Amino acid sequence: MNLGQNIKLQEYLSQIPIELAQTITLENSLQCNLYSKARLIEVLTQKFRDRRFLKKLFSELTEIQVAGVMMVLFFKEEVGMTVEKYHEELRRVFPDQEFEPESVMNALIGRGVVYISTTFEEEEFSTYSIPLDLAEALLEIIGQDLLERLNFYQSQPRSRRFDGLAVIRDIFTFLAFLKRDNVKLTQEFVIFKRTQLRILDSFELPEIPLEDMEKEQREEEYYPPRFEFIYRFCEAKGLTEIDGNYLRITDIVERWLEQPDFFKMKEIFQFWQDAYMSSSAEAQLLLRILLSVPKGKWLTSASVDRIFNELMPEHKWFKQSSKPRDPNFLNALLYIGGIEQTQHSDANDGEFGIRISTVGTALLVNDISLFPKQVEKRFSIKPNFEVVSSKDLDPSIRWELGKIADLVRINDEVVYKLSRQSIYHTLQEGKSVEEIVNFLDTHTAHPIPDNVKEMIGEWTNTYGRISFVDVLMLKCDSEMLAKELQESKKISKFLIAQIAPTYFVIQRKDHAKLVEILEEEDYMPKPEIETFSQKAVS
Repeated sequence: MNLGQNIKLQEYLSQIPIELAQTITLENSLQCNLYSKARLIEVLTQKFRDRRFLKKLFSELTEIQVAGVMMVLFFKEEVGMTVEKYHEELRRVFPDQEFEPESVMNALIGRGVVYISTTFEEEEFSTYSIPLDLAEALLEIIGQDLLERLNFYQSQPRSRRFDGLAVIRDIFTFLAFLKRDNVKLTQEFVIFKRTQLRILDSFELPEIPLEDMEKEQREEEYYPPRFEFIYRFCEAKGLTEIDGNYLRITDIVERWLEQPDFFKMKEIFQFWQDAYMSSSAEAQLLLRILLSVPKGKWLTSASVDRIFNELMPEHKWFKQSSKPRDPNFLNALLYIGGIEQTQHSDANDGEFGIRISTVGTALLVNDISLFPKQVEKRFSIKPNFEVVSSKDLDPSIRWELGKIADLVRINDEVVYKLSRQSIYHTLQEGKSVEEIVNFLDTHTAHPIPDNVKEMIGEWTNTYGRISFVDVLMLKCDSEMLAKELQESKKISKFLIAQIAPTYFVIQRKDHAKLVEILEEEDYMPKPEIETFSQKAVS
């Protein structure tokens, strides 16, 4: 029986032998028909969803068993945490007690709390796991206990910050900037400071670039914290790539932008958890605690530090993860709209209040119905060529608008501007005049002003009047030789046009064939293609 690490309780129960389901039922003093697998699954699933039952079960565990559960809960993402490693950790934590780690863990399997799963890293090995929904419930219980030891601000907030979905909009702006501009990188593959300023100035929540410093003095980060998050996320998701000395978007960008915002935020939230926290359990514990903060109260930021630096290390089983927690983890959670932040008159310097936001709640409980739904489908076009939209304009519409008009500013609204250059750029990308006007007509809330429509027509009428043609020429050293080639049936069919007494236009694809025929006709041509010289035809 090969069980995976990421399964829920009901799925786990359905896959185990009936004998183990019977053992779990009896060990937890539950009454039901022991010979019906379906009934056993129903009763166990119902009971394990009951928080009071779980708290009672947890209180009945020995200190060593509790340590076993906590290790599985918090260490599961450590590399190489095999069954044997867990046994070694238990012996390390309780060196003075006589016990068999395998017996301890088997007892937990008999209570239905943990199971042995198969995982694949460099090779297949067995480890301990907890069903996903049971792990969430246990984290909630632990969070409730910790919450009683944390501090709250008594005063009402002087100011409040909630970024909402601004991170999605600024990721969008960053990707749109990369699409329209050649973003060159330094030798260290960092965006030049002047370009950083242009990018950051276009963000809904602007920042100031980090000061220049010697490479030896620099920290790992090359960008201010919020932009660092956006840059790293785009890189991790494959939305951007380095091409030589340039940073460019990839082919998957448009598909990613077409996703509903809820699913974009789930990916952003997962990145925060993976990149900024020591483990998923640690991240989930923090959010479960925030979810439990009483209405109208604000948890102190110092309390969050206390959870990880003081309260958790009180337990014997706790050990610092090999993957460090990013010191900016709480601010990063603010950037992605997961929490609200407040300032209080009774707060110490550098401290603030926090609580989970509506966005954070929707993501934590995975409920799209709780997620903000404010997608706009229309924008307005003004006689001064400005295109004004809500910040909640549908991303796919905004992406297309960004191809036609230049972003001017973002504050309470997003403002773009149509110009000769922006329309020219769009035509260069292969859009027709009809497609441009049709897009604007379809999505504008009011008819396009006459002067704007006329000017777009004037700008586009000049497009393509001058164009470039790539040709290959055959050159003769005399007019007599040129005439001789024209009179040859085999050769003349390759000569498209004579543009000078000794020059003919030929198709590039015919070059090799024409060299071969000329050789057959004893002309001995130079096969290489020379660089054109104006002097040669003057």
